[in-house]
Amino acid sequence: GQFRKQLDTLMGILNKTSTHYIRCIKPNVYKKPREIESHDVLEQLRYSGVFEATRIRQQGFPFRYSYERFVERYKCVLLKGVKWTPLRGMTARDKTKEILEGTNQSFSGVQFGATKVLYRAEEHRLLELLRALALERVCAIIQAIARGFMARKFVRTVEFVKPKVEAAVRSRDVEKIEKALKAYARVCGKYSSLVADIGIVRKAKRLKFALVEWEKLCTEMDEVVRMDVANDEDAFERLRVVVWKAEPLEDEPGSEWHQQMYDYSKQLFESERAARMEPRLKEAMDLLERDIMSEVYAECKRLRFDDSRLAEIERFVGLNEERLLKLQYKKAKSLGLADRAQAKEIRIREMFLDSHADMFLFSRFPRLRQPEEFASHSLQFWKREEFATNMLCWTKYTILASLLDAEGPYFSKTAIKLHKAILGFCGDKNNPHPNSLAREIVATALTISADTGSSNQRGSIRYGSTNIGIDVRDEIFCLLMKHTTANPSAHSVSQAWKLFGLCIQFFSAGEDLSNYVHIFIRRNAPSHLKQKLIDAMYTREYEGSKTVPPSVDQIPLLISNF
Repeated sequence: GQFRKQLDTLMGILNKTSTHYIRCIKPNVYKKPREIESHDVLEQLRYSGVFEATRIRQQGFPFRYSYERFVERYKCVLLKGVKWTPLRGMTARDKTKEILEGTNQSFSGVQFGATKVLYRAEEHRLLELLRALALERVCAIIQAIARGFMARKFVRTVEFVKPKVEAAVRSRDVEKIEKALKAYARVCGKYSSLVADIGIVRKAKRLKFALVEWEKLCTEMDEVVRMDVANDEDAFERLRVVVWKAEPLEDEPGSEWHQQMYDYSKQLFESERAARMEPRLKEAMDLLERDIMSEVYAECKRLRFDDSRLAEIERFVGLNEERLLKLQYKKAKSLGLADRAQAKEIRIREMFLDSHADMFLFSRFPRLRQPEEFASHSLQFWKREEFATNMLCWTKYTILASLLDAEGPYFSKTAIKLHKAILGFCGDKNNPHPNSLAREIVATALTISADTGSSNQRGSIRYGSTNIGIDVRDEIFCLLMKHTTANPSAHSVSQAWKLFGLCIQFFSAGEDLSNYVHIFIRRNAPSHLKQKLIDAMYTREYEGSKTVPPSVDQIPLLISNF
């Protein structure tokens, strides 16, 4: 009896509900989450009749609305312009038919039941499209009316608080502006998402922000200007930052004190900026060094320092190395900076030699004798081919004529004597006093130069009234280059470079031979001697040859660096 009573109670509860059936599908046999066995799921759907029920439903009328619900949902499709067409039907069924006819669309597939209207997916899609198009127009009309109402209400509200905001702006008092803005927000804040602030409110907010910023920045300016801005880099940077922060506020000036403090700080910054950049700009324009110009240009841009010289710096920095060096040389000459001009001239020459090195090979020196003509001075005609081949290479035997093509027996005798001295100093021929030979070589060059005029006349020997252009110093350098070429003796080569260094300390090669000597040193001198020899050559070329040869006792010290 108790079981039956409980069962009747349960059935009574179930009968009062709207029953919905849920078909449960097991995704896998293991009862694990996030794992689907598609084959098992498909079998369950097929064998439980879900596919069959769906097919039957599709063949029938899946969309079923009561007449009242259909009229409520789709009556909006009869919107004409800004008004709806009134429905004249007496019953919901008649109104439903009236709606469908009013659309001017084909709804022949719609069926009318006793209480519901039935149709398929095609009719449903068309009805939903018509409804969406109608609601799109309806919503725009509703929004326009609602916004117009709210805007008119907002204007009436603003007119009430606007005088208070205007009075606060005229007072230029932060506290009064703050109170007026709070009153405006309290009254009109609910409209903030719909309309923008009115002009006086935007002005009040900008003025409030500007006054607060002016007070904060001018307090910092008052602190910074009391520092040693000229010598304290941090103080100068703080001044720069605070002045630049205040610049955007110029269109909303603060109090008189704010303006005075800003003007003084700005003037102090600009004067200190000019004091810092003017010397650096002058230095950059005087030196024209690329690194210095780039650094100064970047600093001027960082400090917003405008100067006409910046355009020139920008152009100079873009030049190639050779053109910039020539400008540096001209600038140094115009400023009377002799040492700097000399250094730049040397650098220009170095660049020229780097790019034209093959032009100045020793064998291409135009004043050299022809090898056949050089060998013709030997009476041993069967060895003349050997003499011609070794004209510019080391030989243990003494030359029979000068290497340079010059007229007159005196010059060839001098050249032969100099070559014997070189062989003796280098140890290729026995001589108990090599240092005396070295002094003799230097003395010969300086003595002949002194006998024929100043040291700048390249040692030319004058016979009678005819200058035949014979240069003993050039012959000495040619003999030394010959001696270090293809020399099998390391000791002999080492001694030759020492003699090279000794000669360079007292006299230079002629202008037409100088570049050939430079290239020969670059390509053939020992690595530890190259720069020393080149520097010594430039020194002697710019200072001129000495007039007094060294003593024998000075020779060891002079050649010790080489």
